[in-house]
This record gives sequence, structure tokens and C-alpha cells, in this order.
Amino acid sequence: MQNKRMRVKLTSSRAIYIHNDLKNTAFHFKKRIVERMGNNDREGIFLEMTAALTMTAFALEACVNFVGDRVLGDRWRERASYWQKVKLVFEELGIQADYECRPFSSIGKLKKLRDTLAHGKPEHIEEEEIVIGTYDELCARQRLAGGWEEMVTLDNVVECYDDMNEIWRLMLEAAKIEVIDTTTQGGHGMELIEFIDD
Repeated sequence: MQNKRMRVKLTSSRAIYIHNDLKNTAFHFKKRIVERMGNNDREGIFLEMTAALTMTAFALEACVNFVGDRVLGDRWRERASYWQKVKLVFEELGIQADYECRPFSSIGKLKKLRDTLAHGKPEHIEEEEIVIGTYDELCARQRLAGGWEEMVTLDNVVECYDDMNEIWRLMLEAAKIEVIDTTTQGGHGMELIEFIDD
């Protein structure tokens, strides 16, 4: 019977919430980085920290999009700027955000890093100064690094991830959304209409 051809009606219903995948990826990187730093295993750690911060930035934006879509419905403006969306959601939920203090200060840091990495523009830096030091000290000062790289630290990986989760918790609480309702879910079915003779 499995090889018999048939006409069926297939149905499916899916609610795909990408913020889950982004948050899980950010968590994976954060956990791995903390473990590696604890073991003084630093090979390639800068790259993993860059990935962790990038995924955290994406996750935060996806969380704002999820809550905005859920609480604002037809009034949600997916095409609005990042800051317009954040402010719209916070206003709707009555969240008073002080962007100078954690957890909200991480929003600006993550947005700046995300934009810098997403747009990948060349950076030209010219510096000149007279300094005194040993050969090793002077060589340590000579790095080929862009300004954005200053944000790629263990402290920022942990703080930004934790702040993203705290903002997520605040939004869910204010919107009265249960965590279970934020998970990807769905189902599918198959209804036999008829067997087809060959």
C-alpha cells in the first residue's frame, strides 16, 4: 500500500520564530567562549566573540520584531528603522528604557556593531605620536585593528547576551506573552481522497 499512488489533501500550519534560533546560536557561542576563556584556550576566540555579539544583535532585533508583531498586529511596521521599532514596542508596552544603563545600554552597542559588520565599509586610520617604551611594549601598540574591534571582549559578549535576555524577559512580561507562545510550532496532516489506479 505504501507504493500505491493516491490523491491526498496535505495541510500544514507553521509558526516559525527565528528569534529562537538566533538566541540559541548566541547562547552556544557565549557558553563556548566562557568555557574556552576559563581554560585559557584563546585560538580563534576573537572570531567566536565577533560571531556571538553578531548573533546577539540579530537575536535582539528578532525579539523586538516578534513582540512588535504580536502586540501591535496591523500597526506593526516591519520596514521601520531599528530605533523606531524599539521605541514603538517599548512605548506600547510601557517600558521606560534608560539607554545609558544596562540592560538598555547594550541595545546601542549591539546596533552599532551590527551596522558596522553588516555594511563592511573600509576604515582608514592615520595616527602619529611620540612614545617611550621597551621594544615589546612598542610592538604591542602596533595593531591593525578597526575601532569596532574594541567592543569584541569577553565582558561585552556576556553582558550583551545577558542584557538581550533581560530585555526579552521585560518585553514578554509587559506584553503578557507566555514563553511557550514564543517557540516555533506547528503541525501537518494528510487526508486521503482516493487511491489512483495505474
